[in-house]
Amino acid sequence: LEVEGLGHDFRMEKKYKPSRTSCMIRGLEANKAYRVKLRSYHGDDAWSLPSNRLDFVTLKPMTLTLDKVAEQFMKVSWGRERQTREEYRDVVPEPLEDLVLGDPDISKFHLSVYP
Repeated sequence: LEVEGLGHDFRMEKKYKPSRTSCMIRGLEANKAYRVKLRSYHGDDAWSLPSNRLDFVTLKPMTLTLDKVAEQFMKVSWGRERQTREEYRDVVPEPLEDLVLGDPDISKFHLSVYP
C-alpha cells in the first residue's frame, strides 16, 4: 500500500499479508490531498502493476466559537467549512469528479474543558 501527499511532503508504504483487505491510515493532516494505490507482491522481487489510484482530501479542521462566557458557564459551538472539489484544482490532477472528499458525517465529537 502506498500513500503520497499531493502538493505536500507525505509518503507512507506498508506491506500487509494477502488475507488483509483493509487498513486505517493514520498521521494524515486536515485539509490535505493524498493519493493511495496498491500493488501485490508475487515473490522473487516481482511486483504487480499498481492498482487504479484514488485521490482523496481529508476534512477541513474543526473551528470552535465561544458565544457566551460567564462566571459559571459558557456556550461553545463547533463546525467546519464545506469542501468543494474546485478548491483543490491546483493540487489534484483531472478529472476532479474522481476526487473523494472527506466525510463530514462524523459519528462522535469529544470536547475537552480544563480548569
